[in-house]
Amino acid sequence: MRIHPAYCLGSFLIFLCFACGTQTTKRGVLSRGDPQSTVRPVFYPKTEGPYPAILVLPEAGALVSSHADETARNLAGEGYVAQAVSYGERISGKILSDQNAANRKTRLISDSLDNLRHQAGVDPNRIGIIGYSLGGAFAIHLASGAEENGIHAVVIYYGIYRYPEIVKSLQVPVLAFQGDADVFQEFIGNAYEMQRVAQENHKQFDVVLYKNAKHGFDFKPSGAFNAPAASDAWKRMIAFLDNNLKPR
Repeated sequence: MRIHPAYCLGSFLIFLCFACGTQTTKRGVLSRGDPQSTVRPVFYPKTEGPYPAILVLPEAGALVSSHADETARNLAGEGYVAQAVSYGERISGKILSDQNAANRKTRLISDSLDNLRHQAGVDPNRIGIIGYSLGGAFAIHLASGAEENGIHAVVIYYGIYRYPEIVKSLQVPVLAFQGDADVFQEFIGNAYEMQRVAQENHKQFDVVLYKNAKHGFDFKPSGAFNAPAASDAWKRMIAFLDNNLKPR
């Protein structure tokens, strides 16, 4: 795979990016409302386009996790243009109770999505979203307004927040992975409630629950890593994305 420079309108920030053993000078922007945020590497497949594309929304914590960048890199190996989002600062779930802060991150993610859709070789009408933990909250909001963004599939990893009204408005299928040993036990109940509401409103919200899987079960460097669950989730996710984003 190769790394393609991300070009955006606005003020430019020049920085070096190391990925796949290649040093690449990239041009990025300071996102509106979040002066600390920077554009992440865009990973391309080796095959010829046009390509479907995936935007990866990281868990809370650092500016952007290595986990999210690694996911984007691996998705390129599956035939997708992929990019992770940097939130620009350390955040936590508390941001969801701060409307102004949440709105700033929503705008940042929307800007990142728009940038990805306009990358060379990307089919703007075949876009997917993957949200990890806190990223799942933003992902489900995008799924309810997907038509205008070219989104056709959303995947959530252990970040199933309770938004029953949003589920009623889903415009695209959602696949959610959850571990039954998650430290955030409310996510388990939320998963099944969201699935129930979706079914009652003829929406697709599928839940896969893994036994003995903790929060972050697919993150190798952590003590929560669960190889069987991580492998199964990845295979299911790729099949789901392929089914909804690739021509048949």
